[in-house]
Parts: sequence; structure tokens; C-alpha cells
Amino acid sequence: MTMPRLVTCIAGVLLTATVWPAQAADLQISGSRNLIAAENGGQLLKFTSQHDDSRWAARNVIDGQHWVPTQEATGEAPRGWSSRKRRFPQEFLFAFQGGRAYRINQVVVDPVTADPYILGRGPRHCELLVSDTTPDGTFRSVVKFQVRNIPKVQSFYFLPANAKYVKFRILSNWGSDKFVELGEIEVREAITGDGGELDQLIIRQEKTISALRRYYRALEAAAEGGLRREPLNVAAAANGGHIISKTSEQNDTTWAAHNLIDGLHVVDANQPRDRPRGWSATAAPSPKAPQEIVIGFDKDIPRLIDRVRLDPRTTDPALIGRHAKQFNLYVLGADENAQWEQIGSYELVLDPGSTQPPIPQTFSFAPVEARRIKLSITSNYGSDKYCELGEFEVYEANITSSELQHLVDQLEQQLADLKTLRDTHKYGPPEAARKVQEADLLWTLRDLRLALKRFAADTGCFPLKLADLAATEAPAKAMKPGGTKVALVPETWKGPYLPSGRLPVNPITQTNDEKAWTYNPKVGTVQAANAGMTTRGIPYAAL
Repeated sequence: MTMPRLVTCIAGVLLTATVWPAQAADLQISGSRNLIAAENGGQLLKFTSQHDDSRWAARNVIDGQHWVPTQEATGEAPRGWSSRKRRFPQEFLFAFQGGRAYRINQVVVDPVTADPYILGRGPRHCELLVSDTTPDGTFRSVVKFQVRNIPKVQSFYFLPANAKYVKFRILSNWGSDKFVELGEIEVREAITGDGGELDQLIIRQEKTISALRRYYRALEAAAEGGLRREPLNVAAAANGGHIISKTSEQNDTTWAAHNLIDGLHVVDANQPRDRPRGWSATAAPSPKAPQEIVIGFDKDIPRLIDRVRLDPRTTDPALIGRHAKQFNLYVLGADENAQWEQIGSYELVLDPGSTQPPIPQTFSFAPVEARRIKLSITSNYGSDKYCELGEFEVYEANITSSELQHLVDQLEQQLADLKTLRDTHKYGPPEAARKVQEADLLWTLRDLRLALKRFAADTGCFPLKLADLAATEAPAKAMKPGGTKVALVPETWKGPYLPSGRLPVNPITQTNDEKAWTYNPKVGTVQAANAGMTTRGIPYAAL
């Protein structure tokens, strides 16, 4: 029996023979994209307080930088958000990209910050409110919930609600008398089934997985089974995986073999050229001359593995036929004298005539011990030049799981891939909105710098503060190059140098005060006062 038929049969039996009417009716399904993330065009309009404007700034809750508990706090890098004092409620008001309205049904809270959770500063009782009119209009509550005091991302569903603006309200913390702190907030779109065939497919698969989960939990409870841990990608560089050897690589940076295990999936074919683009061989593969990559696991310790996941996506389109197609898998066992053993032959399926990106695919096999794995690619989709692949993942077998749980794992991974594909088709790559903002930022900096040059050419000085460029009357004082403050000769002034009569808005922070820009009146330079890096890996302060 093939896997699709097996899935259909099991799902059919469960859905017809098992009755959980309340759970089925309450099943909520959401997309994978954080609609209020800054990189997706989300905006923080208002907030109650912040401890400072950098490390503990309110904008950090939508910067997408989840704090890792083992991470070391250094310099001015964001550490999450902290209130100025312990005062309730603490509120954040968000808008979506371009003032759009969405139908939402999930809020995700990451309470982890640079401070240990045992201090009790994390959010406890919270509430999400929405408005579909104006940011100053009437808001209605859609869900109240309690965040657990553990260093873990937590999700909360609610009935789908239309929203243009979202207000996140913290009503209490876990006991600290000093501050309230929070790592990240996410808001996700509801998938309701009226968005097309892909939405319908996601809903059907989510319901099948939900039934399978409940059935498995019932079996586990009956057998007094324990909790299982999440499967580990033992090939990932972050988990100690490393490249032992490779037949070839196009270069050792953007097309290096190491990119297969760096965890950086290609989601935008137009990403900056200096970023990893996947792996590319220097020649097309064949059965007699395969392109091979050997990966070792952490400290060469043998692992029990039972599946691999290949992501064919690179920055090159499928149309030119460079993506890997047929491949063999080999493992090297635990014994020092072990020989390579083949565990299977497989094929990556994609449509070379499609303009849409291919999706990651999982290939399973019986659990096998291995300390190294060899990926041997024997064909591509027609190119006579190269062979390419995005990511290669190897997963540890869960020795406490049943075949049913294994099936659930596979379906959940397929569902995650479907949601990513759905959101990419609907909204474009995740970085697209941020790239538009960065382009606007470059134009705004250009206008500011031109205004400074005109001011200096007319007066021989630089303005004392950036806002003087927008003044409608000549300022009394200015600064000579080098730092000497002098009286400005009114006759030389030909302003205002910013016709709008105000400082421009920083497209990233959505603010237009002096704190939005870093200005040095001694030399007449201006930069964006943004922390962090652009999508091209350039510090905002260096633009």
C-alpha cells in the first residue's frame, strides 16, 4: 500500500470511527507568516513605555530576533523589551503593512529575553484586542490568556476576527516588582477555507493530523507512555554536523557545500548576491560520475536516524534544470571498520516548467545507526552545466515513537511546507516588505544629505540640529566645520531646505524625530539610527 493511500485510509477510519465533536468544531488553523513583523511591513504605532531606545526598546518585539537562553548579552544588541517600571496595563498598538486588514486567529508570544525567567518579569495575564476602523477607534477583545513562566514560545488561538489594528495588552507579570519584559509578539492570519484550493488542502490535512494526534495521545495514555522529545536534525551545523568531503562546489561562499547544513533556507530568489544561495556542483551528475557530499555528525558519535529532508530551493529557477533529481543515500556505521551501506534510492519531485519555487520533501527509511551519511546525486533535471540543492537535513529516530507517531511527524512537516508555500504565493518572500522599506530609507537619506549640502553651500556652516533643515526662518546659530558654534548670517540662509517643513519619517522605525537619525553637526553627516542589519547584511548605521 502506498503512503498516500495509507494516510487516506488511516484518516478515514479515524474521522468516521472516532467522535470528538467539540474539538473538531473548535479547530483553528493559521498561516505561517507573522503579520506584524517589521520584515513583513508591520508597524509599531504606540506603546506604554520602554526601558531604553535600543537594547530594551519596544520595537524589539517585532524585530524577529528570538533570544536564545544560552546567548550572551553584549553591546547595544536588542535583548527584548522591558517596561520602564512595573505598571499595568502595558500596551502595544500595531498596524499591518500598508494599512491592510486581515482576518486573524492566532497570537504567538515568546517571553524569553536576556534576563532569566526566574526573576518573574515575563508577561502573565494578557489580552489581544482588535479594531477594523482606526487606531484611535473602539477596540474589542478577542482573547484573554495566561502565558506560562517558562522559556518557550507559546501560541494562543481565538475565533477568526477582522482587524486593521491590533492591541496587545499585558495585565500582570510573574511577580517582579521592578519591570515587565517580553521577547517577541506574532499575529497570524486565519486560514478559513475561502482562499482557494491550497487553503482547502491545508484545512483537510490539519484536521487529519488533529485526529491522528488525539488518537495517538489516547493510545499513549492507555499504555502509560511518556512524553517524546522533538526530533533533532543531526546534520545541521548548529547541532555539530559538518562536511567531511564533497565531489565539488562552485565556490566556498555563496555556493559552498556547507550551505547545505547552515539552516538558511532560500525563500527569495532575489536575495543579496553575497548571501548563501544553496550548493552548486561544478558539473552535472550521472550514475557513473555522481556528485557526492559526506556529512559527519557531532564528534563522530553514532546516531539512530530514520529520515532525511531535502529542500531543492536555490536562487536559480527550476526552469534551467539544475536542481537535483535522483539520489542514493549511504551510511557509515558505528564500527571503526564499517563500510558504506546503501539504505535507498530516491527522487526529488518538482515541475521544471513551473515558475513557482519547489517545496522541501521528506524521505523515510527503517531506523539505522550511522556516524556519517553520504548523499550521492546521480541526475538533475536536464542541465548539462551544474547540479544544485538548497538544504539537506538528517533526523534522529525517536525510539519511543510508534509508527503512527512517525506518520504524524511526516504529515506535520508536510503541513508546515504547505503553509510556507501558501504564504509565499500570497504575500511574496518574507524579506520583500523589508527590502521596500530599505529602498525608501536610502532615498530618504539621500534627500537629507542633499539638504545638508545645500545648507553648507549657502551658509558655510552646518545646522546645529537636523530639524533646522525644515525651519521656515533662519536659525540664530550654526556650526562651522570642525565644531565651532557661530552666529548664522541671515542673508546667506535660503531655506527651508526640507520643503515638507518637517523631518522625514524613518521608513524602518516609522518615526520622524531627532532620535530617528544620527546627526553629527561638526562634519555634517547623517545616518539612520537603526539597530541591526539590513537584508544585505549591512549595518543600518553604515548606510
